[in-house]
Amino acid sequence: MQEIDSLSTDFSTPIVKGKEAGWRIRAKLAVRGSKIGLFSPGTHEVEDLIDCPDHHPSINKALHLLRKAPYTPYNEQTLTGDLRYVQLTVQRFSGKVQLVLVSNGKGKCDALVEKLKSEEWHSIWVNVQQGSTNTIFGKEWELKMGPTYLEEKILGKSFYFHPACFVQANLDLFEQILLDIKSWILPNQQLTEFYAGIGVISLTLADHCKSATLVEINPFAEKCFRQNGPPSHFKFFTGPTENYLDKMQDVLVVDPPRKGLDPKVLEGLRDTSLKQILYLSCNVETLKRDLEVLKSYGWKIRQAKGYHLFPNTQYIELLVDLRKTISR
Repeated sequence: MQEIDSLSTDFSTPIVKGKEAGWRIRAKLAVRGSKIGLFSPGTHEVEDLIDCPDHHPSINKALHLLRKAPYTPYNEQTLTGDLRYVQLTVQRFSGKVQLVLVSNGKGKCDALVEKLKSEEWHSIWVNVQQGSTNTIFGKEWELKMGPTYLEEKILGKSFYFHPACFVQANLDLFEQILLDIKSWILPNQQLTEFYAGIGVISLTLADHCKSATLVEINPFAEKCFRQNGPPSHFKFFTGPTENYLDKMQDVLVVDPPRKGLDPKVLEGLRDTSLKQILYLSCNVETLKRDLEVLKSYGWKIRQAKGYHLFPNTQYIELLVDLRKTISR
């Protein structure tokens, strides 16, 4: 464990590390020319990823199978070709992969699907995307083989993920984050979770809260949440977070994207009866920006912890516990 002094001059922030290799259970990769991999920084030139040490072994195996299959890669200049991107998500307990082929138009990947079909996959999906765009996924999803949802066990509980829904790439270390949230959260309170995804955090806290209200903009997330068997005192709302500020109750959990909290959400935290905010951030810079605003409203950092979710990079996931009053 190493320490950084990133959030407050009052205390340093411990950083928890996990395993250094084989940790990534989800990968989104571009298909260009003969390469399947990531764009080089600031370019649309793809760096080929073959047997990447960060990837779960099942992802590397799946990519070898994919490279042997016949397909025509997407060409950004001519907007031609069949396969634009792939997404691969590993089910940890079986080692099988939920595969998404992003097709450059409807029907363009049907032949590839037929070549790939086998019991080695958990499921195969086709997502249809067309035109010149930097957005990876289109709106149309087609299940070609296997179950609709990928079941993943997190802290012993089953969760079900549609491929359009967010899942942490480093689930092993994310489980430690969940345990820390469980130990930090004020007990027996009414919980609100913004940017909730399919509800993993709140559902993990089901025995620690009176009730929970979740808000998520992804239209596929609520179906996964319902599949996860939520308690009757849990409510889920689909839409922009800033439209549900009146749902805040005793404790607020936020896990926003890299851009941080929406300005309207921050403003909504100026005058509130909340007792605690647990802020999980994947971007130190936007977290610092938001914390300065929250401090001006009277919120104070009680404790903070970092997690090296992306080994061999400088990116740290940070969990911050904020209260209106602080005790030492």
